[in-house]
Formats: sequence, structure tokens, C-alpha cells
Amino acid sequence: IPTYNNVCLELVKSLQAQAAALPDFEYEILVADDGSTDRLTIYENREIRSLPYCRYIEREKNVGRAAIRNFLAEEALHPWLLFIDSNMQIAINQNIKNEVKDYFYITLGLMLYTFGFTVFLLPYQIVTGGVTGLAAVIYYGTGIPIYLSYFVINVILLALALKVLGLKFMLKTVYAIFMLSFLLALAQGWVTGPHGEMTKILGEGQDFMSLVIGCCCTGLSLAIVFLNNGSTGGADIIAAVVNKYHNISLGRVLIFVDFLIVGSSFFVFRDKPGYETIDAVRKVVFGLCTILIENLMLDYVMNARRESVQFLIFSQKYQEIANAIGTQMDHGVTILDGHGWYTGNEMKVLCILAKKNESVTIFRIVKIIDPNAFVSQSSVIGVYGEGFDEMKVKIKEKDIQQLQ
Repeated sequence: IPTYNNVCLELVKSLQAQAAALPDFEYEILVADDGSTDRLTIYENREIRSLPYCRYIEREKNVGRAAIRNFLAEEALHPWLLFIDSNMQIAINQNIKNEVKDYFYITLGLMLYTFGFTVFLLPYQIVTGGVTGLAAVIYYGTGIPIYLSYFVINVILLALALKVLGLKFMLKTVYAIFMLSFLLALAQGWVTGPHGEMTKILGEGQDFMSLVIGCCCTGLSLAIVFLNNGSTGGADIIAAVVNKYHNISLGRVLIFVDFLIVGSSFFVFRDKPGYETIDAVRKVVFGLCTILIENLMLDYVMNARRESVQFLIFSQKYQEIANAIGTQMDHGVTILDGHGWYTGNEMKVLCILAKKNESVTIFRIVKIIDPNAFVSQSSVIGVYGEGFDEMKVKIKEKDIQQLQ
């Protein structure tokens, strides 16, 4: 396994795990660091050297892919050889891991949504937005179980998801619809008593407190689902379609749809026995509060995850820092020319645009290579381009003609 341009620790461990499943299988793993600028990190170097049935060979000069493979063939103790690039297995495994991770977090988000909705909102007859809220309005007015109307409405909207968002998005949406329908059916049965009454976990008169807690749960759960390339269906499909083509936040789209759903609840409660007009208005006001809290939570979590920062790094070891960031983080680095006012010396400045959650890794790399480096970190409103957000603006023919 040549280590050029890629990290191979995960690959080595994967090979050992597969070999361990074969009894009496004799093998040896040769790892060669061919002297390229993107050397293994100290941690990877130490870890690979300590693994059983693994030999780590370090060369000072980079002689190229073919030459390093010939060298490994000469060093091998067994007649049968298998040459593997250090990114081959990782690339396959990473795709599988990403899909498994997406479905895991989508399921976690759906469970959190079900908990917040059925435990805190449904027993107090609090109206919320989305197809779930519409299903709740239907339930309050007709008694039709929420999971049934939720499922039917989403089936109608699936055609839109397939045409606009693609098959991959639809697969996760179908999974989310079936899973949430199942969870809602299960949870509604749990919170419903033997005589049809629902358990109010916070007690009577705690409508607003229950509203706040429930909407924090549902808003967070929607963010978890969206951040992992999923959807709970319904209004989320509409929001995802609009967000795909326009630079409008998911929260704003959902707010518009939710206003229509919450507003419709006024007519349901007004005509319901035991309710007066003021009670119906109160339910609508509570519904507007759910929209505000839920979507504020959604936008906060989404924006926190997508927040970007800009680094300016001043160091004499700029080349080493740039190499480390470019290879270990697979990140682009721009080198700018700088001129010191006081010293009059010419120097290089590294400019890096990164996600905020990558900041700690960048600081760690800089500190290991040059503890005396001067680093400036600043927040940016938005970063658009490869590796970041897409520029979601419409380009008309007249716009192109004006530039020509």
C-alpha cells in the first residue's frame, strides 16, 4: 500500500478485520511512505507501526507509483501479491458509512419529532404546521387517526419529490414517511387512555409550557433530518423544492405553508362543540407561536452547522501548514503575498475558507507545525462555490446578454 496523497490507517485496519475472519490465513501488509510531501501524521505513523502483521517502510525519496510498487514486490515475503491504493477501500466504505449515518440520524430525528409532537402538542390540542399539523387539524375535527391522513397526503406529494429532487432524496423521503407514520400510530396509542382521553404529562393548564418544549423538539428534529439529506415529507418537500432553486431559507418557506394550515384550524375549533370564537382564536394564536419557535429552532441549527469562517495565517512555515491542511483535511488553501509595514519584510499569508466545525482541526495543525504563527479567524456571512453552498440565483437570458 503506497501512502501517497491519502491516509491509509483505516484501510489497513479494514484489511486486518477481513483477514481475521479467515482461519489459518497467512498474510502480511506492507505500507510504504514514499517520501512525498504529504507524509502520514505522527499518529497514523505510530498506529500503523504498532499493528500486527504489518510492516511500515519509510523512504526518503519520492520515486513514483510504479517504482514504489516494484520496491514493495521485492520486499514481500509471500509469492501472492495484491496492490491496493490507500484510498480504494476507504472510498467504498465511506459511501456506505455516509448512507448508514444519514438513515441513522434521520431515524433519530423522526423519533424526536414523534416524541415532541405526541407527548407535548397533541394532548393539549395545539395546532402546528406541516402535514403533521394538517393531519392533527383533521383529527381534531373528524377523529381520523393522524397517521392515516398524514400518510395519504404525503403519498400525493411524493410525485413532486421524485420529479424535482431526484430518486435519492425520494428514497429517504419514502423511508421517513413510512417510519413517521408508524411512529405516530404507535405513540398516539401510548398517550391515549382507555376512554379516548390523552395524557397531559405536564398537567392541566400548562398549554404554553408544553408548546415551547414540544416545538423545540420538533424544530430540532426537522434540522437533524434536513442536515442528513432527508425529509419528513409534506411541507418539507415543498420547502426543499423552493430551497433547491432559490436562496430562501427552509424556515421561511415552512412558515408560509404553516400559516395556511394554522389559519384553517380556526374554522375547525369554531364549529366544535364546547368551543367559542375566542377559544378558536386562542388556538390559532398558539399555532402561530408553534410556527415561530419551531422554525427559529430549525434555522438556528441549520445555520450553525453551515456557518463558515475565514483564516489568515502568518507563518514562516507556511508551506508545511498549507501541505498539512491540503492533504489531511482535503481543503483548498490560497497563498497571498504580504509585506510587513514595520519590518519591511516580504512574507506569505495563507487564506483559508472553512466550515466553523473545522476550526479546531486547523488550529491544531497550525499549533503543531508552528506554535508562534499569527492566526486571524473571522466569521463570514456566506461562502458559495465548490465545497460550500450553491449560488441559488436565477440567470435570465437578458442577464447574459448584458454581460456580453
